[in-house]
Amino acid sequence: MQISELKKDSRKVSVQGVIIEASEPRTVNYRAGGQGQVMKCILQDASGTIEFNVWNEDIPHVKKDSIISLEDGYVTIFGDKLQLNRGRYGKMTVQ
Repeated sequence: MQISELKKDSRKVSVQGVIIEASEPRTVNYRAGGQGQVMKCILQDASGTIEFNVWNEDIPHVKKDSIISLEDGYVTIFGDKLQLNRGRYGKMTVQ
């Protein structure tokens, strides 16, 4: 699947791309209580770009220019931007 084909509420998304931007991780509070770390990235393939949220234990493996393969991810919308997420059941491979 290409990034340009992703839509709000897409599920079981499989894409591959390159991280072209990666923010510094920040601490966030979960709605259900507790805290975690999130790093906002921009993932790019030949068709376009999308915001990609990297959470907790995945953060040390991802940096600018990393090649990411994501299976069973999902897409949400925050503000007016689509965001790609690995989620609990998704699988991410970093090259």
